[in-house]
Amino acid sequence: MRQRRDELDDRTVLEELKSWLDHMSDELGVRRTATVGYCLGGRFALLLAAADPRIAGLVAYHPTVPPTPEKNHSIDPFEEAARVDTPVLVHYPGQDHLVPRQSMDRLRTMLEANTSASVTVSVHPEAGHGFSDSAHHGNEHNVAAYSLAQPLTLAFLRSTLAQ
Repeated sequence: MRQRRDELDDRTVLEELKSWLDHMSDELGVRRTATVGYCLGGRFALLLAAADPRIAGLVAYHPTVPPTPEKNHSIDPFEEAARVDTPVLVHYPGQDHLVPRQSMDRLRTMLEANTSASVTVSVHPEAGHGFSDSAHHGNEHNVAAYSLAQPLTLAFLRSTLAQ
């Protein structure tokens, strides 16, 4: 799994994601699209929302935005966060071993720099990274965080996609 993750180049992934947006709008007639990402996918969802105005809403569960980027991460998610011009919902686990609170605070500051976008950061103090993954639900704090996060996410998506 790590080898595959280490092969993911930011620009290549973004181009692939944009091609899926093209397909959904051009071929399927989808008019409003939101993006939801988990862990590294949360990071890519953020980059996509910054790069493509067709994204109507962004949800990132425990996005992997460490203070020091991986070698294959050529796009700075903190810089890109200020370009996100759509409603944002981030679920951050307070016990995230990959993303320290300082990184999440920096990300939030950059997201909020764009004053036209609504930003909500939901902090789950006792949850760990990956709390949304049922494989991590042996931890009661992860279960509690997920049980709060999921309905909030669904309400957020209903609201942003209905506009």
